[in-house]
Amino acid sequence: MKQFLQKVFRKLGILEYADYIKFILSYFSFLSRNRNFKKNNPNIVLPPHYMLFESFGKMDYASYFEKGKESADDILELLEKHHSLENINLLEWGCGPVRILRHIPEILSSKRSQVFGSDYNPETIKWNKKSFDNLNFSKNDLLPPLEYDNNFFDVIFCISVFTHLDEITELKWFNEIIRVLKPGGIFLLSIHGESSKDRLSEEEKKIFDEKGCVIRSNVTEGKRSFVSYNSEKFMRKTMLKDVQILEFIPGKTNEQDIWIIKK
Repeated sequence: MKQFLQKVFRKLGILEYADYIKFILSYFSFLSRNRNFKKNNPNIVLPPHYMLFESFGKMDYASYFEKGKESADDILELLEKHHSLENINLLEWGCGPVRILRHIPEILSSKRSQVFGSDYNPETIKWNKKSFDNLNFSKNDLLPPLEYDNNFFDVIFCISVFTHLDEITELKWFNEIIRVLKPGGIFLLSIHGESSKDRLSEEEKKIFDEKGCVIRSNVTEGKRSFVSYNSEKFMRKTMLKDVQILEFIPGKTNEQDIWIIKK
């Protein structure tokens, strides 16, 4: 039923309005829990309500903060298997309201590394700059470029960013990431792959199997309701064909695939 309603709302061009109603319902659902979290954690800075929901999908302060820390630990552990995190420039592209990035300076406190975040939402970047003076932020647009020089970053990661772009935009951004990544640098990215296939209609599954890329659009590209799916074959033969693939971690059911590549 959920997939059917999303399909109808998408065709009618009202999915973004439906998503805002979902935000309101989520706000009230977590209201008591969030009040307790703020009471018990008065020094934790939290983003504005809809900014948090748009990036995280639910209005749950505790999950936003605690899962963000878990994700930061997991991502850095994966990256450190392939690249030293000592004295590096690290970027989260598509950082949103720093659910993950806010935790990284503390985790890397002994590494003498510089931590950067970039996002296309001007209000998000404005809030980030105001709230976190130990991080370096820049605003990008929906399309490249980034403001950084060639070969600037040692390590870059993005979580659930390519999942909200169309095929052409995905490829443009991948090439831009490679531009700002140093030779020998590492890029970790996540995508909706085979494990998310059960969300697709039978027609979409056929496209996924044959073409390797399914785009659910009719909403603003970059928004969380704009969704893309990429098969392993598409990733290997199209997006990642000119780079060294260090690791591919297929997602568990309804989790995203993780790819780690080297320039």
